[in-house]
Amino acid sequence: MLLVDRIHRVSKPKNLPDSIPRDVLLRTHYFHIKELVLRSHRNREGPHDDFPSVRIMADLSPATLRRRRDYIQTTTALRNHGIRYRWGFPTKLILTKSGKTSIISSPEEGLQLIETWGLLKEPPEEPRHDKRRPGRNAAMN
Repeated sequence: MLLVDRIHRVSKPKNLPDSIPRDVLLRTHYFHIKELVLRSHRNREGPHDDFPSVRIMADLSPATLRRRRDYIQTTTALRNHGIRYRWGFPTKLILTKSGKTSIISSPEEGLQLIETWGLLKEPPEEPRHDKRRPGRNAAMN
């Protein structure tokens, strides 16, 4: 059963065109239901999905986002070298390299680990793709 405490559309910023869809906030009553929704959305099969453009994301507090930003040098090095990672709650990095799982609990620990692995050197040259949405910043181009 999906018990919802609150659901509403977010106010439209003045500079956002009417054609751009707005965010919708949903607060579930039970934490485990929220986790089931997020997990099922991550594991969905693309082609038969009725709403392929719907994205579901967990809303994090500004304090958590600030603490995660402290890891930017570590996460950038990991991404540049193709090492996948995921966030543990609230600000731990969980990554696997060569079959060994590592948990990083502080930005300093992350920098030390990527230095040990030699990832602070220049990343291998790969073409970077522009991930911006089409039409964004069109006036600048």
